Amino acid sequence: MAKNVVSIAEFPLSRDWLVAIEEGDPYALVALFLSQLGNLRTLRLDFTFVWQSGWPGRMLSHALSSAQHGLSRFSHLADVEYGVNAPETPFFGDEVYDYMDGLPKCNPNQFRAWFFLPSLRSLEIWLQSLDGVLNEFASRQTLTRLERLVLTHVAASEEQVGRLLPLTGSIEFFHLGLVYHIFHVPHLEPLAQGEALIRGFTPIQRTLKHLSLGLQYYPKGEPKVWNNGNPQALLDPFQGILKHFTALESAELPVSMLFGWHRDGKPDMSRLLPSSLRKLCLRADMCTVRGNQWYISFLMSTLRSSIFSFQIAAPHLKRLVVRLFASTSRSMCRDNIEEFNSFTAENGINMSLSLIHDSLPPGLWTGSRDLTEWVPWGTPISVKKRLREKANRW
Repeated sequence: MAKNVVSIAEFPLSRDWLVAIEEGDPYALVALFLSQLGNLRTLRLDFTFVWQSGWPGRMLSHALSSAQHGLSRFSHLADVEYGVNAPETPFFGDEVYDYMDGLPKCNPNQFRAWFFLPSLRSLEIWLQSLDGVLNEFASRQTLTRLERLVLTHVAASEEQVGRLLPLTGSIEFFHLGLVYHIFHVPHLEPLAQGEALIRGFTPIQRTLKHLSLGLQYYPKGEPKVWNNGNPQALLDPFQGILKHFTALESAELPVSMLFGWHRDGKPDMSRLLPSSLRKLCLRADMCTVRGNQWYISFLMSTLRSSIFSFQIAAPHLKRLVVRLFASTSRSMCRDNIEEFNSFTAENGINMSLSLIHDSLPPGLWTGSRDLTEWVPWGTPISVKKRLREKANRW
């Protein structure tokens, strides 16, 4: 039956599909199974589908762009997760066999079709490039129905993301996790095109309610010098960026993007936070870059001394979260958290501070559900080897 589907629908590169079927490739078979589900409304596919030749995305591209027969048009598919549980970024110096490649070679033709589902409302995707997506938009309408967009582990430029955002209509949830590979040539400096990204935010400033931003070198922890030792020059355009979003209820972003690279006294929250904000998470992204001054002890001290400033700037703010890498010691800041929460309780301030240790995946409040399917450090080597071998064909 699977071969009949390929034949009737006249798949491009049909030989690839037929070989996969003969070899019993489960990823290709799942893609063909999905092609027959005309009433599908929600779809969740883990990161291995992205690695394993991208069969679902390739099938969808054919289903949406041709006058084929025998495939669903996916007219009801509204909520999609495609690889959003991508592997965590390893730390520089860790043994290669302990991790799967966080930026593997993948079939580049598998991504763009997801953006053009006719009823798309929520898209959470591990996207390595925006090239094909932006080219497709030249001949298609904007994403007027889209409410949620989660782009994780994106190895694209800020300029590309800035061009995409105005096409997304009026989204309410947005996560952007930018990854910068230190060994890629040419090398992209983080936020070197940051002003283009800021311009891209302009059309959604009044509708966005939940925003999360992440910046990571790949791999993490390499003793990297950012922008010749002057990251502040690239962070300056982002100072006060949250104030531009008049309906913003939750925000998650790197500490240095909110407060700046240097610790220059107590931050003026009235210049940084919108009055509508209810939840704020500060991420430890880029904390291992040379010259970083936001050690956890200094950050906790800043938050403690800014309680009243938080209240004045964002009177609805109830929850503060500090998000650290899993390897960070918990004991070093437990006392600070207890002190913060005791002070607010004693003074009748309805505001709490908590700590989360993880691999800094997508935002806490921008995703459609709790993301718990992260790849463990101890993933069997045999599984990793098989995934790499499949990915190497691209």
